[in-house]
Amino acid sequence: MPKRDDAHMDSRRSQIIDGLLASISKKGLANTSTQDVAAACGLSVGSMYVHFKSKEEILHAAVRRSNAQLESGEFYKQFGDPKNFLKVMDGIFRYDDQLANDPTHGVVLEVMLMARHDPVLRREIEINQKARFDFIRECAALIPGAKSLRKSELDALVAAFTALLADADQRALAGIDVQRTLKMAAVRQLIKAFLPAQVSTKAA
Repeated sequence: MPKRDDAHMDSRRSQIIDGLLASISKKGLANTSTQDVAAACGLSVGSMYVHFKSKEEILHAAVRRSNAQLESGEFYKQFGDPKNFLKVMDGIFRYDDQLANDPTHGVVLEVMLMARHDPVLRREIEINQKARFDFIRECAALIPGAKSLRKSELDALVAAFTALLADADQRALAGIDVQRTLKMAAVRQLIKAFLPAQVSTKAA
């Protein structure tokens, strides 16, 4: 019985998180009330408060759930085999391109601004960023010839890759072209700069 109760509680929490995401995609984070969330997930406000004390707590849980998917690698599976680094990077840039055309993506900007005054949310965003860095590092380490790099060199290369991704994120938030072709050219140039020419040519 306790296990079934735990499963029921987890299911309810997930239902509420989905309700929040559905609400903010329509109204934005600032304009979404707890009543909106309750209506979206089909629960009363009182029932919702059994699981979360506030809209902010639901948001924390939503970001935490997203982070769990990132840390497990589940989210990144959609971008292909980690051994094919160029395909992975191109897939992420294409994903950002889609977000640039999604009017609801601006909610992310609201969340980022909110994090400046919310230490819990800020910590979750730090975890989010670290998960992406670790994934890109894992993929970059599989590029032919990458084993010849020192740890500091590989980290510098990954930092350059993630800087390109961060720029794509910012452009997507603004709703403008992420410049995928230009960024992929930069990725290839970075590989050539850090790795021996005969290996980098094969990788690119």
